[in-house]
Amino acid sequence: MLKKFLTFSICCVFSLSLCLPVLAQTVPSDVENAIKQDLEKSEKKISKLINMDTNKKSIQADNLNPSLEASYPIYFLTVDSDTYNSDIDNNLEFNGYLFEVAAEDGSNIGVAFTDKSVNYSEIVQMSTDTNFSSQMAEAKTLVGYNENSRLIYDLAYRVVALVTPQEDSVKVALLRDSKHNSLNQYAVYDFEDFINMIKIAEEKRIQEATQFDTNEPLSGGSVGTTSNDSSPSYTNAFLVGSVTVALVGIIAFLLFRNSKKHT
Repeated sequence: MLKKFLTFSICCVFSLSLCLPVLAQTVPSDVENAIKQDLEKSEKKISKLINMDTNKKSIQADNLNPSLEASYPIYFLTVDSDTYNSDIDNNLEFNGYLFEVAAEDGSNIGVAFTDKSVNYSEIVQMSTDTNFSSQMAEAKTLVGYNENSRLIYDLAYRVVALVTPQEDSVKVALLRDSKHNSLNQYAVYDFEDFINMIKIAEEKRIQEATQFDTNEPLSGGSVGTTSNDSSPSYTNAFLVGSVTVALVGIIAFLLFRNSKKHT
């Protein structure tokens, strides 16, 4: 009887564990409460966003009663190190929090951001990124989501992606296309390959930005030109100046002589 009871108890505990939500990085409660309060004061900003977005004209901007939905810590990319490091936090930098915002009727309004510049106590930016919620859900199905997952939301590198460490690898799912980095929406990459692709794209961008030699004349002329071809311009200027002085002298002499005759 005791054996059956223990077996039943173990099964119950195991079943309960499956029903519990997967733990993941969460936004601190004090930050979330501060953003909720600021959201109430930001309703005019939200209304302005809606009025600018033609896809949301059906939402009544005057009676939004906005609320926070899912929220995530967000990270920037740091790919300037020479070598890849398997620790994902070596290539990512925490940058604040993202909050999904919905209207009272459940309509997706967009996302709000906060960062350390305001001590994570108020909204610093809002966006009508209404596709984020569905894209994030799809990314979770592709690579999973756990306490070590990281959300990259880095517009400087044009990357929005979910990074999730797994048993023997770290996987990355792109929430949207990043043509600048040759990365495709909902494609799954090994983290090392992902970082290397970002590095290659960044190096290419830098090379393109510095392809002009400062010693070569640019279109329309350049102050950086050091060619001897510039010397004729100084010679011509000298000749013009000399002729001008001579003419002025002749005219002055004629006027002076003419005045003498009259006297």
